[in-house]
Amino acid sequence: MFLKIALTLCLISIILNGSTLAICINKCLNIGDKCSLADASCPDNAYCNPTSSVCVLKVAPGGPCTFITPCLNSYQCINSTCQAAAYLGVDEVCETTLQCNSGLECRANICTNANYPSCSSSFVCRHNETCQSNNCVLAVSNTKQCTTSDQCRMFSTCSKPSVDASGRCSVPYGVQKGGSCSMDNTYGCDVSANLTCALNNTCVEFALEICTRVNSSAVKTSLSNLQQCQIDFQCPAVSNPAVPKSCFMRQCPEVIRNLTIASGGCPSNDTISTNTTTTTTTGTVATTSTTSSSTTTATSTDPPKNECGQLVMMDFNLIIMVLLAFIFGLPSN
Repeated sequence: MFLKIALTLCLISIILNGSTLAICINKCLNIGDKCSLADASCPDNAYCNPTSSVCVLKVAPGGPCTFITPCLNSYQCINSTCQAAAYLGVDEVCETTLQCNSGLECRANICTNANYPSCSSSFVCRHNETCQSNNCVLAVSNTKQCTTSDQCRMFSTCSKPSVDASGRCSVPYGVQKGGSCSMDNTYGCDVSANLTCALNNTCVEFALEICTRVNSSAVKTSLSNLQQCQIDFQCPAVSNPAVPKSCFMRQCPEVIRNLTIASGGCPSNDTISTNTTTTTTTGTVATTSTTSSSTTTATSTDPPKNECGQLVMMDFNLIIMVLLAFIFGLPSN
């Protein structure tokens, strides 16, 4: 019990003041490797089977699925079948309403907001608009004055460099130390500088010492590239941009892939680990030896699975969830 209290006090201190914390994250695995539901180390095209605790391939589009067998490429399990859903936005060509964002209808083969310009979220507005006071209005461009982050483009945030300064829309993760931020906007503080949003709504240093696949500088760059992709190709905001037929995947597939890998996702691959166990008997003593091998059917330029990452900044909310799970999951002393 004493250990729980001590760790809780440490967590509160970290939240209020910013501090350094060390956490270990598992490295990438191959299909067939043993895994744990507590980590996300299986390849992006696989998942950790809860029954066998082994990385297995996700279900392909059109295949049968359940709540414990996820679908490939952000497809959703609908009526026990993996289907593409919510990957088209306002004014995009559709065949069924299922393909359109929630709140839109497929009318005359166009995803349509029947109550436009009324809105409940930016997902039912056009590519250059945002939902403010239940109405679709033009989004404020980066560097321009703003009062709330809702006025800015997708992935941007409204920030003040100091208390008495005017608010301006900032590029993704563009707010520097001492700048204003909001706990409900995860794209504000500069993660490449190990900053996070403290409870006083100010960006502070939060150095997390971690051997991981996350590359915070690459995350910042990739998210800025994704925002530019939306601007250049007029892609509307959608719930599932990673679905192959979405505007983002049609126009900027490498940006989506780079963001996934930079964020700590393991690259999709068809590398299969096989374990062969042989038993030999000498007299009355049996000796068991295990050999491991792998069969690779796809090549990749990504780092090998055993290569350790760098010291990075993880998402603040994720850190809190991990710590709380650890603290309150401990047995009482």
